[in-house]
Amino acid sequence: MIPIVRGWLSGLVYTALLKRGAPLRTMGGACAWAFVDAELNERSIVYSGGVGHDISFEKELVRTHRCSVWLFDPSVTGRRTMEEAANRVPRIHFLPVGLSGTSGDMGFRPPSEPGEGSFTLALPGRVGVRLPCRDLQSLMADFGHDRIDLLKLDIEGFEYGVLEQVIGARLDVRQICVEFHHQPAIAVGRWRKHRQVVELLRHGYSLMSRRGNDFTFLVKGKAGRPS
Repeated sequence: MIPIVRGWLSGLVYTALLKRGAPLRTMGGACAWAFVDAELNERSIVYSGGVGHDISFEKELVRTHRCSVWLFDPSVTGRRTMEEAANRVPRIHFLPVGLSGTSGDMGFRPPSEPGEGSFTLALPGRVGVRLPCRDLQSLMADFGHDRIDLLKLDIEGFEYGVLEQVIGARLDVRQICVEFHHQPAIAVGRWRKHRQVVELLRHGYSLMSRRGNDFTFLVKGKAGRPS
């Protein structure tokens, strides 16, 4: 199938799957995300994978909802961003590790453009640098969290392993904002994205927002602000 036609058809399917009626809010600067605003308050627990050059979304969550945010990024780009004085924000807890489906040192491909800064999932056999990663379940156990109210994943190909653990381990993750990556450069195909969306829907999540490869899901049966 011609790629442009395939993309048009998948866009129609995702539009048909969108759940209507829930109020959405978009926050952040260069890295903005849409989410169900009514689901968050000062008792909410937010895990955010991926710093890059911009944590405007996380800072806005703290400012507007007083959420506690745990922010993860093992790259030199992320560490430098978090060293900036403007990003030392109460309620944002930074750990220089990546989110992954399993814990351990994982292979990353350094950015092709240094100014852009994104370290991506390495191609098999072409590990550029190994960086420490943690799986979601072990992090929740270490921090004593029995739920995550919002999980944001902008982690350059590692999102699939994390979401597979969310489903397989039945983790209580109530809302997910994820950018799906399917570029050949990180060895992830477009069909894996489609399969992952189907799996989330099959396990009780509703598609609330979709802009390009940015998706927001809310799990059914978890409505209501966290107590």
